Amino acid sequence: MLKALKSLPISVKLMATTTLLLLFTVGLYGVMNLRDLSAAYDEARLDQQQMLERSVAVDARNVTGAIARTSEVLISGTAYGDLKALLAKLQAGDERLLFVQVREGGKTVAEVGDIAAATAGLEAMPDKAPEGDGPGEASILGKGGEPQLLRITVPFGDEGLSGQVDAGWSIADIAERTRRIEQRIDERKRLATINALFVGGMIVLLGVVLTILQSLRISRPVRELTESVERIAHGDLSERAVVDSTDEIGVLGR
Repeated sequence: MLKALKSLPISVKLMATTTLLLLFTVGLYGVMNLRDLSAAYDEARLDQQQMLERSVAVDARNVTGAIARTSEVLISGTAYGDLKALLAKLQAGDERLLFVQVREGGKTVAEVGDIAAATAGLEAMPDKAPEGDGPGEASILGKGGEPQLLRITVPFGDEGLSGQVDAGWSIADIAERTRRIEQRIDERKRLATINALFVGGMIVLLGVVLTILQSLRISRPVRELTESVERIAHGDLSERAVVDSTDEIGVLGR
């Protein structure tokens, strides 16, 4: 094996050595860039998902808190009819609001939606904390690992009045919107990877072409000088080494 390698022409050795070095350098740099690129896109995807979840949770918390404050005012004035009408109007205007239950001293005084139907088949997901800050306590219920319902409980009242609002908000669309974000980010990452591979391939191709040209430029004078020396060694004293370069090979040819 080593003997065969030693017998290879100089041009082949130069091309092989330079090409391997080029492939190693570009390959290592490309792998590092692709890794950083993938991490950047994954981080961007996670940030967008968290931003979406936080926006929905904050909106739901704020609306539920507003319902609690309004309920306190209406209950203080015994305007239960107005409270029920308000809840019905809110639910009709926002399809995400599945149910609202207002309790005063442990007794339900106003309610819209069906809590049992909205929570049927759902399980608490304690490992998935709701995003965002706001009044009350919030929990997430889901099915099959997919969040489906954001349940928010906000207390209200003072010394003479004690109650709470229990509201359920549908977050099933977040899973679909999250999947769309993932698909969009993955597509961008795929295109960026293809572009990086294309650029790296072009650099390698250009490097190989330049390596071949440089190897031929170096090896041709050496080959011509070797052939001239062989002819001189065989008695052809009129033979001259025609090397017009001024580098080490040219000096040797003179």
